[in-house]
Amino acid sequence: MFDRNRVGKIPTSTTDVAPGGGIGLASCTGRIGIMSSSTFVGMMFGAIFWGMFSDIKGRRQAFNLTLGVTCFFGFATSFSVSFPMLCVMLLLLGFGLGGSMVVDGALFLEFIPRKYQYLLTFLSIFFSFGALFASVVAVFVVPPFSCSEPSTEPCKGNGWRYLIGCMAGATLLMVLGRVVFFTLPESPKYLLNHQRHEEAAVVLRNIFKINQRDPKRGNFAENVDLLSAQGCRRVAQQNQRRDQQQEWPALYSPSIASDDSDSSIPQRGGATSGPHGGYRPAATTSDEDEDLETGRRRGGGGAGGGGAGIVGIGVAVGGGGQLTPPGSPTLSSSEPTSPSNSTRPLAPSRPADPTLGHRFQRWIGLKWQLLRHRMRPMFTRKYRLTTLLIWAIWALVAFGFTSFNVFLPKYMQEHGATEEGQRSLKDVYIDSAIYSAAGVPGSVIAVVLIEGRLGRRYTMAASTLGTAAAMSMFAALSSRTAMVTFSAIVSLLATLNYAVLYSYTPEVFPSQFRGTACGMASALSRLTGVLAPLVAGALLSVSTSTPLYVAAATFLVSTVCMCLLPVETRGKAAM
Repeated sequence: MFDRNRVGKIPTSTTDVAPGGGIGLASCTGRIGIMSSSTFVGMMFGAIFWGMFSDIKGRRQAFNLTLGVTCFFGFATSFSVSFPMLCVMLLLLGFGLGGSMVVDGALFLEFIPRKYQYLLTFLSIFFSFGALFASVVAVFVVPPFSCSEPSTEPCKGNGWRYLIGCMAGATLLMVLGRVVFFTLPESPKYLLNHQRHEEAAVVLRNIFKINQRDPKRGNFAENVDLLSAQGCRRVAQQNQRRDQQQEWPALYSPSIASDDSDSSIPQRGGATSGPHGGYRPAATTSDEDEDLETGRRRGGGGAGGGGAGIVGIGVAVGGGGQLTPPGSPTLSSSEPTSPSNSTRPLAPSRPADPTLGHRFQRWIGLKWQLLRHRMRPMFTRKYRLTTLLIWAIWALVAFGFTSFNVFLPKYMQEHGATEEGQRSLKDVYIDSAIYSAAGVPGSVIAVVLIEGRLGRRYTMAASTLGTAAAMSMFAALSSRTAMVTFSAIVSLLATLNYAVLYSYTPEVFPSQFRGTACGMASALSRLTGVLAPLVAGALLSVSTSTPLYVAAATFLVSTVCMCLLPVETRGKAAM
């Protein structure tokens, strides 16, 4: 509901969000664009953050947290007292919403067998039902509590508050359903990828019991017993440090590895626990690595005696677990500490208490390295072309659809004004409800087409091409009948297109980086979603039809990209 109706219905009903009155937003196209862009900025960062979060911390946590964040800031948005506050609240609402749309599809896909993967496409029907619900609520809530005519005079129009409050209330019911009434286990594929075999076995047994199957029969019992076996746990422990080094390269110093690097090292000072409960040293910087090498050349070494030397933030951990600053000798566990050594003056490479700006810069650097590492698998030879095309498709489709959807009430209110006069706000919302209802069959049609000869790729291409044609006709004709008809066709085909796109993207990437891949694609779509209202708002000053033709052109380009996709996922199990 929040995504499909981000701020498309709010601006035309918001005429006063300043404490003492202000200019009506319905008459300010620039403010409409800013509100929509604020939501998209939040969705962009939310898609990146929650996508990576789900790959590292788990799908289940992200699944519950994202909806909770969306609900909380939905209520907060309805209580905004100024336009800047409204934009900030919409940004935070978008942060939760952007993650929810990324994580939900990945989680669903990892729980269902191959023959039922088409249901992920069918789930988008609830996207359309949410849009229809919001449109119907807007018909009854917004016009009675909005200013009748745009004016520069103060006007207390609270219809938009009631609309957002209703949507937040519906979201609260969904939060309660997820947390209180329905307990969802962690994704078994995520658990296997993180060497948590016993937990994966428990989840699989519960799935069999829920489906009234005997968990002790056939190959299933053998496979689950294998997951729970002591041998698997020993293999997981042996590979734990290797997996951590692959997943967190920025947190390890390759120059100080030793023969017994897999040995158990007590956690001290700069060391922290790894993502699976094992040891992981704290992050290092290039300056600290240089200091360590200087200390090694002086004879101190980065590793002492019987253990590996680990570099922490501002300290080095020797074999005996002792902490010394970089650049000073690290003592072996078998070497006694002499008074002269203990009183030797220390010369750290940086101040003992770095400035806040320096620490923030270092934190940003580590996060950037982590992001680059998580994205690296997407640019291997196998996935490079698919990744680039998916990114282009998401960006172009989002730009075109947002340019149309955000300003749809304004298009309908002004586009046919020369023939029929200025239309009432209630008539506009009735047309918007028809537009939303037309999208409901799109998901059902998509399920039929993707399992047929067209498959995923060409179903997307055909629907996108049809969307471009219908949008062009909507721009060319100005009668109410034509506008309602072609806007309904746009809604149907765009919903069909998004239904397939939301299922194809998680299907084409493996589970190891599915959340990150989907998150980056969604983030790019939000980035173009930020630009679309601003560009369309500027083009509206030229004519009402200009942004519509530009949007149609972006759909044409995305059609070409869809035809070039190298992988068809029809009939293939998700990895």
